[in-house]
Amino acid sequence: MTSYWISRLVFEKALALIYLVAFIGAVNQFVPLLGSHGLLPVARFIAAVPFRDSPSLFYLFPKDSAYRAAAWAGVALSLVVLTGLPQRSGAIVAGVVWGLMWMLYLSFVNVGQTFYGFGWESLLLEMGFFLIFAGARSTEPSLRARQAPRGVARSGVRSEAATYAEPHRVVRGLRRE
Repeated sequence: MTSYWISRLVFEKALALIYLVAFIGAVNQFVPLLGSHGLLPVARFIAAVPFRDSPSLFYLFPKDSAYRAAAWAGVALSLVVLTGLPQRSGAIVAGVVWGLMWMLYLSFVNVGQTFYGFGWESLLLEMGFFLIFAGARSTEPSLRARQAPRGVARSGVRSEAATYAEPHRVVRGLRRE
């Protein structure tokens, strides 16, 4: 096993826990907000927005029962990942489970309209998509994957430092546009 196993374990468990919280939120809130008698029904959204602009499994069956089933399936998959079973079963199984969670949550977000338009949903989907390709727990991280966070952190620090050190340049740049 690699020296990255603790980081990987913590990252996967944390993301599975966040998915669990997100799917529990969907279990409790999606139907009252976006169900057939909700504030912004998905059926109206689907009628107005084409699939290619906002892909979702709910275009196939826009019913409250489908929303509930998908949310509970997401809860179940999150709990399975928290047990670590997919990671012990191999890269393909782990990828399929992470892919199913990603696809289910993407379906909620893409028809969620105002209620699912916050930044944390996008970040969850980005990290979930990344883990589809992370492999099993025994998969060695590539050199690029190990060096990527360092480069991202450095570029983020530089850009924030420049913004705080020279705010007049940022304001001037905004005025020109």
